[in-house]
Amino acid sequence: MKCPNHLLRNAAGYCCVCGSFFCEDCLTRHEGNLYCPKHYKPIAAKHEEELKRAESRKRHARHALIAYFKDGHREQGVCHAMNIREPGFHLSCEDDRGATTGKTARIRFADLRCVANVKSYTGKFDKSQPQEEHTQGGTEVVVEFEDGEVIDGRTVHVFDPDAPRFYLIPKDPNSNYINVLVERSALSGIYSPDEWASRKAAAENKRRQLKAEGQVVGSTPTSQEETMGDFYFEQHNYTGALEQYRVAARRAPDSPRLKKKSLAATLNIGIGHVKRRDYPKALEWMEKALEIDPDNDAAVRKAKQLRKIIEKTTRRMQAYKEGTLFNKAKAEEADELLDD
Repeated sequence: MKCPNHLLRNAAGYCCVCGSFFCEDCLTRHEGNLYCPKHYKPIAAKHEEELKRAESRKRHARHALIAYFKDGHREQGVCHAMNIREPGFHLSCEDDRGATTGKTARIRFADLRCVANVKSYTGKFDKSQPQEEHTQGGTEVVVEFEDGEVIDGRTVHVFDPDAPRFYLIPKDPNSNYINVLVERSALSGIYSPDEWASRKAAAENKRRQLKAEGQVVGSTPTSQEETMGDFYFEQHNYTGALEQYRVAARRAPDSPRLKKKSLAATLNIGIGHVKRRDYPKALEWMEKALEIDPDNDAAVRKAKQLRKIIEKTTRRMQAYKEGTLFNKAKAEEADELLDD
């Protein structure tokens, strides 16, 4: 029997798929079976694709990740499968040289500030070495974390204000971060470049004003967060002011000035609830003020007044309910007498 592709050659075997006979040159052995050119073609294509993927993996090193937690500690290593829509991921931990430690950490997104894809675990890297390129797109934003860290960059995709987390590419080419997965719950604010520039200008003007008034002479220097808190306080945004004072207090927990400012903001928030007649909420804020300064006369007086108001309102509501039930019972008794 002759080979259909080479008429002068004898057949040496047959294809395991179609059963047709071919010569030695036309048959290819794969995993113990013979294939004709037609049926070996998809196998060859798959094999070539696997070789390309293996070569690609050799060219691109695994991403080194550092997971920064809200409580201040960190874990570093590599992740083989991360889905940002899941509650978390597993990190295969590595030391500073990139060698595995044999430990696997379960990371919850809710516990994180961010996950940084870094050039080096230690922050030392060769700046002449080409880094991964990213397609230009997304939205320019400035993110400010609750601990005061600020990153200026561009989102990988168009910014979604409802997304619980998003990727950010730092603007600074010398940053150790290639990209950062930002956890929204760890941020104190997200701003456009223009909004951030305005905030910085307002904070700087406030700092100069305080310095001119001599408020920082012989005392702890005013931080950017405290200055922003003062700016918010002047705008009657007492909630925003208190948030900034709390951030500043983490760096200076013993500052009497910050304690005084936090107390003033807390009292004003409580008074705002009084004006809205939300007395339970107002009492809650007055009690928070007393936690800051148990001897504060204004807080003590307001808390006492609010407790009386709430107690009086509770008694009235109770009396109203009892009166309603009494009238209802009387009406039912009258109906029974009429029926008799």
